[in-house]
Amino acid sequence: SQARKAPARAPAPRTAAPVIHKVEPPNWWVPHSLRDVFVLVRGQHLAGARVETTTPGIEVARVRSSPAGTWLMFDVVLGDGLTPGPVALTAVTARGRAPIPFTVQAPLDRAGRFQ
Repeated sequence: SQARKAPARAPAPRTAAPVIHKVEPPNWWVPHSLRDVFVLVRGQHLAGARVETTTPGIEVARVRSSPAGTWLMFDVVLGDGLTPGPVALTAVTARGRAPIPFTVQAPLDRAGRFQ
């Protein structure tokens, strides 16, 4: 008897919309002495993506992606007076958009910590 072969899975098209799997770091603290936060995004279909934001006090700089579209790196530049909360970041390609989850948080209370 002959063994049955599983049908081959077709590779995902390179023209699909971006997909976000993981963001490192997923958050940062304000106020903080480091204002440029290096962010690494892992996902699919990220080749050539740009990153947009509509959050006041946030800028995006130095965006680069892998040719295979599996990662995207950029700096989030935190402006003065930024308040804790979600940051609207979006990966944008010719084939679609994907939100990049990221938040700014208030620092932990130092009392009883960091002794």
